[in-house]
Parts: sequence; structure tokens; C-alpha cells
Amino acid sequence: MIASVGGYAVGGGCELAMFCDLTICSHDARFGEPEIRFSDAGPAMIMPFIVGHKRAREMLYMGDLIDAQTALECGMVNRVVPGG
Repeated sequence: MIASVGGYAVGGGCELAMFCDLTICSHDARFGEPEIRFSDAGPAMIMPFIVGHKRAREMLYMGDLIDAQTALECGMVNRVVPGG
């Protein structure tokens, strides 16, 4: 399964993108689990295995979004391409 992310992939969309075999995103894509800010525990099934426990805890505890380049650096996506 291949994911193409253009824009925001948050909450379940973020998890879905990580479940895919390949994830390609545009340079303006954003990823994260902001639902923690609304007292709802984020889906933490796959994230620790993809980005590592420390990075996953940070994203799940803080609810901050990360940009496409950071997602590439931590292994959430395979490739960042220009938008469009």
C-alpha cells in the first residue's frame, strides 16, 4: 500500500500513513497527534516502532505537529517531493 500525503495527516491519518508500505509526501505536509490536547489518547500502536520510543512519546505527549522534512528524518515517510 502506498500513501500520498499532501497537507495535513493528523490523528488517524498520521497512523494510516505510517501503516503503509511506502509514504510519499509533499514538502508542505504536516504530521502529528494533536488529539492529546483534547484529553484523548492518541493511537500509539505503530508510531514507537517507526520513529522510536523517545520521538513517539514526545509527539504523543505534546501534540505538536512536525513538518515533512522532520517526518523524513525520523522515518515516518520515505520521500518528500514538491507540492502539486
